[in-house]
Amino acid sequence: RALQVSDLHERCLRVGFGYGLTRFTIGPFSGYVKRDLSVALATSAPSRGMRSTPDRTISWPFQNVQTGPEWVMFSGRAIPRRNETLMDAVERTNTTLVFGRPDRLPVDLHNFQPAAAAMGAPLQEVFRNGELLAESQIRAWREFGHDVILLESGTSSSAEACGVEVVYRDDAAPVATRPALSSLEDVEKLRPLDPWTTFPWSEILKATRIVAREIGDRAYIIGRGDQGPFSLALMLRGYETFMLDIALNEKPLLIGQLLDYCRETATRFAMAQIEAGAHATSIGESPSGPDVVSPRHYRKWAFSHQKQMIEMFRVQGKVIAHHICGNVGPILDDFVATGAQITEIDHKTDLAKARDAARGKTTILGPIDTNLLAFGTPDAVDAACREVIEIMRDDAPFHTGFILGPGCALPPETPPDNIHALVEAARKYGRNY
Repeated sequence: RALQVSDLHERCLRVGFGYGLTRFTIGPFSGYVKRDLSVALATSAPSRGMRSTPDRTISWPFQNVQTGPEWVMFSGRAIPRRNETLMDAVERTNTTLVFGRPDRLPVDLHNFQPAAAAMGAPLQEVFRNGELLAESQIRAWREFGHDVILLESGTSSSAEACGVEVVYRDDAAPVATRPALSSLEDVEKLRPLDPWTTFPWSEILKATRIVAREIGDRAYIIGRGDQGPFSLALMLRGYETFMLDIALNEKPLLIGQLLDYCRETATRFAMAQIEAGAHATSIGESPSGPDVVSPRHYRKWAFSHQKQMIEMFRVQGKVIAHHICGNVGPILDDFVATGAQITEIDHKTDLAKARDAARGKTTILGPIDTNLLAFGTPDAVDAACREVIEIMRDDAPFHTGFILGPGCALPPETPPDNIHALVEAARKYGRNY
């Protein structure tokens, strides 16, 4: 169910054993499971004739597999188990995404601004240039050694591609200033865009290609798809104006037409990110969260478009993350139900409730406070990371995947020592996860 497997007999499922390494490939995922084969495979498709029993035996319609502390039995052969499994970042992350047990917790950095600032050039130069954007991420990865790279240039690239006026700044990410649609009727003028030739998408995709070519075998790359349907519609109309549009609901057909266009546009760019070599993509939909709109308006205007877009990726075996800042508690079940394999939350959301809601359905990414990372001390960052790792530690058979990282984008001035503390915390406290 978690992978939307229609029938295990019809999917690519290969299991190989050797010296205690259990390697799997299911759709787009591959990796190793170290400790408990039954957990990894049972969570892949719990409702398709597969059962896990206390003696660690899994029964399929077509074969039986038994595991133990010293031996792996497969097709009548006993193979010795090795105690330690070392994974690379891609294997570690893929194992996490199918709720297996990685050798340690993966860690990501939402660090496009500090990485750009470390280049020593005005940020606007980095964010306008694909080569510089790629170099900033590769340099940061070499310094910090994180598993997951979130590659982007801010939260206005799709809006700019669609005609929104955007101002590039020397010390922060670009910001949208003037909307593209003066009335809802102007949606009729919107046309499909080619991500490969439309600025700034074309430069971001260039960066993704370079990073994937240089380090894509050693780092898991999420090529950010920027705004999701609701966020992009809001930027095309203007923040306050779109809020009035949905509150008054005087032109629901035109609002729906705008959201359809934004969903299709967001899908096109996000899909291009994967075509450029990213392992996964994402959408950011923070304006649809409870800190901005009511849960009723979220369910009426945002949820179905998010779910439909995410489903487009899942049916093709592609991984997509879904980001909403703030306290998502009032819409937590809906947020998870959109179906994204990665659900990004920040420190305002009750982490234990998020863990329980996500169990066996999605992998949580976050939720370290970016203010703490920017203005706290390494010791404070270490303590915060240790606390959330313990909250997320989950021994249930159908457990919750977890990627440690910031809850949102790091400010440009975030000290490198605090970033090192975050990455190191995953290595110190996230083993045997």
